[in-house]
Parts: sequence; structure tokens; C-alpha cells
Amino acid sequence: MTTFRYNPDRGLLVPTADDPGVALTQASGYMHAAIGWKDLYPDAEPTTLDVLTRLAAQLSAEGILYLVSILQLVMRRHYGGDRAAYLHDQLDVAKELFPPNIFERVRLISETTGSDTVITQTQLLIAALLAVHFGKAGDRTQWDKAAGAELLLRIPDALDITGGQGDDSLLKLLIRRYGENRNEEERYLLGRYFDLFVQRPRAKWGNPSPFDRLFERHKGYSIEEFLTCGYPLVRELLDVPTVAALLQIEFDHAIGRAARQLGHLPHAELVQADLVATPDWLRAHPRTRLSASSLALTNLEAFGEKPIVRVPSGGILPLSMPLFLQRLSIGLYWDLFEAAREDDAEHGVDDLNAKVGELFQEYCTAALAAAATAGGATFIPESEVRGPQGRSKPDALLLEDRSLIVIEMTVSTLPMAVQVKGNVEGFRQLLAPDGPIGRKLRQPVTAATNLLDGTTHTPRLDPSQVDAIFPVVLFLHPLPQHAMVAREIAAAYTPPAALSAAGRSIPVHAVQFLSAEELEILEPMIAQGTHLADLITGKLASDPFLAGGPLKNYLFAQPGWHEIDNQRMRTLLNDLGRACARILGKPPT
Repeated sequence: MTTFRYNPDRGLLVPTADDPGVALTQASGYMHAAIGWKDLYPDAEPTTLDVLTRLAAQLSAEGILYLVSILQLVMRRHYGGDRAAYLHDQLDVAKELFPPNIFERVRLISETTGSDTVITQTQLLIAALLAVHFGKAGDRTQWDKAAGAELLLRIPDALDITGGQGDDSLLKLLIRRYGENRNEEERYLLGRYFDLFVQRPRAKWGNPSPFDRLFERHKGYSIEEFLTCGYPLVRELLDVPTVAALLQIEFDHAIGRAARQLGHLPHAELVQADLVATPDWLRAHPRTRLSASSLALTNLEAFGEKPIVRVPSGGILPLSMPLFLQRLSIGLYWDLFEAAREDDAEHGVDDLNAKVGELFQEYCTAALAAAATAGGATFIPESEVRGPQGRSKPDALLLEDRSLIVIEMTVSTLPMAVQVKGNVEGFRQLLAPDGPIGRKLRQPVTAATNLLDGTTHTPRLDPSQVDAIFPVVLFLHPLPQHAMVAREIAAAYTPPAALSAAGRSIPVHAVQFLSAEELEILEPMIAQGTHLADLITGKLASDPFLAGGPLKNYLFAQPGWHEIDNQRMRTLLNDLGRACARILGKPPT
């Protein structure tokens, strides 16, 4: 890791030695290092919750909330591996927000240490909680720029938990944080979940579907009403590039303008009440208290429930656009999950997950089949694999030349209790041989073994033509991926180095996780002839940060790599737009 020495002439900590691996990960643009107050002012009073509370009390609560909303909107961009563009935007925001003396120190730190991050989503949400609990009443225009800058920059100091607390502390944080800021694009998240929870169930089981009936029985309004109320609220604010542009469109009134268009809908107020918080609601929430002992593990669940806040002056502010998008997509699953558990505590959730699993397999099968056919690979669905009942079969096979990718598809995920608490032991139990994720880890290799020894078979696969096995688990809800998590997975399950077939030894690669989003990124690549096996091989041969992380990080880190547009996902998003337009009684846009 990088080590630092304080330079009194410059008033800065400067690097004395750099680890090449860390330098590579930062240069690749997928790993970032935050700039904190202690980096700028090493001799200043250490950051504690009391210090943060004192700073928040000097500032208008509404002013902090406006700041949080503006920053999360303008910082929500996708840079891939372009670290220069990322740093440029971070410094632009710092220059606009901070007094000149503080900005100059930020700029110098970025030039001399490689640290490149001023603003993060987690930092902003913690600032919002500080505002709610400790900010003062008053006009948001009465703003102390220096105190605001210090508050924001001190929060990263308090989020550093790596000071000798052991691996489990970092693993706890990884589990806790993985679901908060996935930063998926609108067309992926909204299109996928609209297809999985509205279009496919109705095509399969009739309209209304079992999901429609369950949702409306427990919420008092329909899934389409929920999406129709939520979707227009995000459209106007998704791609606003600058603070000036936000102020020009009066962003704090944009949601109100959209809401007025929904006034004729019978349940619009019910839906909006489920999406829009007030400061009083956030203060009263049982899990928004800040802990001096572990600010890094602050529970941000309330912002997932209601990611918009109405402030006393009348403005309506999105506090996290990524969480808002998740509320309209993944949130559908959790709404249905809670409803199923209330309906039938013993079997309701199992029945729901069985239905979602069936739909997810159909969704992935159709996407992979089309991409593989276009790209010249061979795709074999589970339905074409024959064998004795009860013997493990793959959910799908992808044959690329002589490389066989064996895919297990699953809706298994971290239970909310494990995620919210950062429960390390609970996570390890999920990975254990009899745990729900542990069983999924083993399934692709078991299915491959059955194919190679003839227990199962398919006419389109000749085992003698296979030279490498790539086991893959494809998740609807992504799991945390990190070099440290990879170690946990390897400790729980390491596949055999090779499998035998007709006297031959066939190498087996490490089990890879893919998320639904990564499948959607890969689709147009596979359709153009890119081999997934080659990507996995390159990822596993890269530095530990990339090898143990998500495949999309590896892709973003490749020089010159650019994501190819996925037209299927754009079509699904357009389907959602048309459904919303029908309910609003307007022509689709």
C-alpha cells in the first residue's frame, strides 16, 4: 500500500513508496481513493461523531439536504476506466463547492498521492442523516461554505475502518455496502424488472398475474400504478450534467411537476407516500441513528425505502438516484417478498422464489440463446439435456470452440438481515456446503461431471471435444465481489483442478459470478463474436483486485473498451414507458 510522510514545506502528506498493484488499480479507473480532511490538514482535530455533529449544527438542515441532492445528481455518471474524466469532474465539483484554500489543497493531494475522490454516495447519505438529526432550522441560502466543505471532507475520515481492526471488519463493510450503490443504468434495472415482474408473468400465467394480485392485495394499488408514479419522477433528472443546469430546470420542483400530472390516478397519493419521506419520518425511523463507534456501518436502509425527501420549504429532493432506481426495480421483489411472507409465513416466500427463479431462467435463456446464435457459439438450454431424474443438469451450456461454460442461474441472494447488519458469520453460513449459495457454487461442476461421465447427455455436445470447463453462477441479485470475498469463496469451495472424460484430464477454472446486469452488458459482445471464456481467462490472470471483483470491473479496466448498446434492454424500457403512458392516458414519448 502507499505510505506517506508529512511535508511541512507543502503542508501536505506526500507519498514515499507506491505498491505497483495499487497504482495499477487506481490507474485503471475502477478503484478510487477518497480525499479526507486528515489528508488536507494532518494536524487538525481528529474526526469523531461529536465533531461531525458540531459541524452539522452550524449548517441549515435544508441546505445540507439540497447539497446532497445536487451532488448525487451531478456525480451520477459512468466513467468506465477513464480515470482522468472521473478526476476532472470530482475537481470541478470541489472547485464550485469549496472555498479556494480548501480546493487548492484537494487539487494538490490529487496530484501528489493518486487520491481522486471527493464525493461518494455513502458519504452524501451520511451527510443527509447528520442534517436530519443535527442540522439547524433556517433558510438554505444561509450557507457557510467552509463549514460545509469540512463536514463533507471529514466524513471519509470516519469511514476508514482499516486501521488494524482485522479482515472481518472490512468484510463486514463489504457485505453491508454492496447493495447500496450498484450504479446500474436505467435501461438495465427498470427494463429487466418490468419484464420479470409484469410482462413475463402475465404472458405465462395470465393478466392479472399471481404477482399482480399479491402486490395489489398488500399495497392497495397495482404494480403499474407504482411504476407509473415513480418512472416520470426520475426521467427529468437522470442525465442533468451540471449544477447550473439543475438550477435552471428548478430541479427541486421537477418531482412536484411530474406528480401533478398524476393527480387523476386514484392511488397516486398512496404511491407517493411510499416513495417520499419527510425529515420527521427519517428522524423517527428506527434505523437511522448514527453510531460513534462505527460510522462506516451506518444503516442507510431508510433511503432505500423512501429515496425522496420533501423539505419544509416545499422542495422535493431525490437523495439517491441509484437507490430510487432500485426502489422501482429490485424494490418490486422486496415488496412481493414481504407480501408473500405475510400471506403464508411457511411457504409463501418459497413459492414466490420458485416462480421468480423460473422466470429468470427463461429470461436469461432467451437472451443468451439469441446472442450465442448471432456470434457463432453453441447455446444449449437445460431442456435439451437428458438424463435420469434427480441427477444435476446445467441450467444452460455455452460452447465456444472447445471451451464449455456451464451455467447455473439463481435468484438466491443475501437475506436482508445479513446485508443490513454486515453479518460475516451469516455470510459464511450462506457459502457453506449446505447453504443456499454454497449449493449454487457447486452445482455447475456437478453438472459438468455428469455430462463428461455420461450420466447426462445432449446430442449437441461431444465431451471429447471439450478442452476446458468454466463454471458460472448467474445471479439476479448480485453478490458482493472483491478480492477479500474471493478468498472467502475459495475457502468455502474450490472446484477440482480438472475433471476426467474418456481418459482425458480437462482443466476446470475457478467458479465465476455474473450478475444479470453483466449478462446484459455481455449480450451484444457475445453476439459480435467475443468469447466469454476468453474474458474469464483474462480476468483470472489479472491483478487480484480485478480477478476477485465483478467481470464488469475487468471490462472497464481494459484500454479502449467501450460498452456496446443493448437494444433488447432499450426495447424493454420502451415497453415500460408505453405501459406508463397508457395509464396516464397520454401518447408514449
